[in-house]
Amino acid sequence: MNRSLKVYRHAGGGVEGLGTEVPANRELNLGIMNEPRPRLRRRPSHKDGLATPTPGMWLLVLIPVLVTPFENQLAIGGFSLAKCAIIPLLITVLLARTSSFISTLKQPVSVLWIAFLVWGVIAESLHRASDWELLYRMLQMFVFGALVASVLSGPEIMRRTLVGLLLVCALLACYLIINFYGIVNIDARDAMEAGAARLQISKATMGTNLNQLGYTVGMGAVVALSRFLESRRLVARCLWGAVYLLCSMGLTVTVSRGAFLALAVVSILVTYRSLRKRLTPQKLILILVAGLVLYGLLPNSLTTRLASTMDDQTGVALEKQEARRRVFTATIESLSEYWTLGVGAGNFWDGWGRSHGFYTRSPRGRTTLGPHSAFFAVWIYFGLPGLILFCMICYAAARQRPRREDKSWEASTVLGLMVLGVFWLIFTHDLYLKEFGLILGLALGGIWKQRLNWLKRRSQNMIGITRVEGIVPAPPNPALMTTR
Repeated sequence: MNRSLKVYRHAGGGVEGLGTEVPANRELNLGIMNEPRPRLRRRPSHKDGLATPTPGMWLLVLIPVLVTPFENQLAIGGFSLAKCAIIPLLITVLLARTSSFISTLKQPVSVLWIAFLVWGVIAESLHRASDWELLYRMLQMFVFGALVASVLSGPEIMRRTLVGLLLVCALLACYLIINFYGIVNIDARDAMEAGAARLQISKATMGTNLNQLGYTVGMGAVVALSRFLESRRLVARCLWGAVYLLCSMGLTVTVSRGAFLALAVVSILVTYRSLRKRLTPQKLILILVAGLVLYGLLPNSLTTRLASTMDDQTGVALEKQEARRRVFTATIESLSEYWTLGVGAGNFWDGWGRSHGFYTRSPRGRTTLGPHSAFFAVWIYFGLPGLILFCMICYAAARQRPRREDKSWEASTVLGLMVLGVFWLIFTHDLYLKEFGLILGLALGGIWKQRLNWLKRRSQNMIGITRVEGIVPAPPNPALMTTR
């Protein structure tokens, strides 16, 4: 029995028959039914009802990011360089984006952050040698994130900010490769020699935290990878692929194991998200070539440190163990003393940490080592309530991620940066870094909900049928039915 199909077209949310009978085994290309065809923009803009861009606003976001790796080494009038760089952004937001800033403070993530800081004040006051600097710097980081979220309320500003971030990270990568690649690409026999090479770079950069510098450059690699996967022309792919390799190489020069592993995981995630249904042989070949080139250029110091992580240190004295493993062992062994209300940040750095295994040997004697993990640091400093609030903050921020329906390179970039930030939190106890504020602001900017609504409106306005599978079957017509 053969059945016919009657072609229908979408009309104002319903269907309307055109009265055309088509055999069931025939494939059609009907094109757009409705005339005139609406002009659909490929990307959302302020013309779609999104926020109106403010000229130069994205530069105010990038300036603090540019100076962040060196914020503790340079000061102006007694204020750190990072604080001075945020002042223009603060003034602009308070004058031009006040309502957006207030809306950001009402979001669940902001409420949880405020609750976390309040509990931190209470927990710190319960212990001796109270030190409020950590909480104060965390407050600054949160305010910076709220300011970024208030600014990044439009797609143009979002795109310019991400491209500007890429340029900043590319410049940092060039600086690292030109000046320090030869230092770290030595034949290091063990982790001690690799650590000595890192120490030379740290001294040459005024004591800059190399892990922080590595993650910062890695943020640029995430942006470049998203642009590479989104581009369609070969020249553009080669350009963004080269920038990705540049930023990745800059990251490896810092010899940061955590940053390298985080970038590897994020690269796989972003690639899968972008090419899940449209992987072409050309893109696959370029990805494999980039991976092989990056592997061939890895500094020897980094591969040595990665190998030392897997060394069996059973029976090795505590002071001679690898630093992260020594700190992790001390964290587990002293769990019973801090798991409820913590020990306080000031008390930890004043002496509690050194007496419980959180130390390393130096010419000045024992030097306190941090917990090397934000989650362990919060637990040790502020106890179980602080850890629960901190995990709730991470969960609430994750719910603000770009949705799967948004296939833009901006969405892939922000999702990758959020995953990179989670890895960063796992491997660092510096809870106050401005990069965390930037990632938080990118997630909370409100642009992703607007983009999702735009995508829904766009899909509703797209009218037309290209294959017979998209045609609504007509009721059976007895006149065309035959029996065998």
